[in-house]
Amino acid sequence: MEVDAVTCLYRTHKGQTSRATVPMFAKAWEHRLAAYHRWGQAAGAQQPALEHEMRQALERALSADLTVVWYDVDREARDYFEKLVSETPMLRDAWRREVAARDSWMVATLRRAARRVRSLRHGIGHGS
Repeated sequence: MEVDAVTCLYRTHKGQTSRATVPMFAKAWEHRLAAYHRWGQAAGAQQPALEHEMRQALERALSADLTVVWYDVDREARDYFEKLVSETPMLRDAWRREVAARDSWMVATLRRAARRVRSLRHGIGHGS
């Protein structure tokens, strides 16, 4: 069933917690990498198959986070990930694959602008 009316409003502002993406990503990655290193010091050499699985889990997390950053066109968060990857060599290959598999940053920016125009045409306001 289609309703031709605004049924809810979503208010955004710079101070809201859900817009603090860089601190949220930074804390999550701090915990992920600390857990990986703690495990590596405790049992890494004895369980190489598990180390491979843990690296894959980190790469999946990177992929999921980049999907959010890329298609929301969050430049500050993208800068954070570029710095994280430059400081974390084990993520560099995953970063390269992820970036190569996505639209260019310019195309993602244009798609976001198009989504905003469509939203405005349908009467759904978005904050900046």
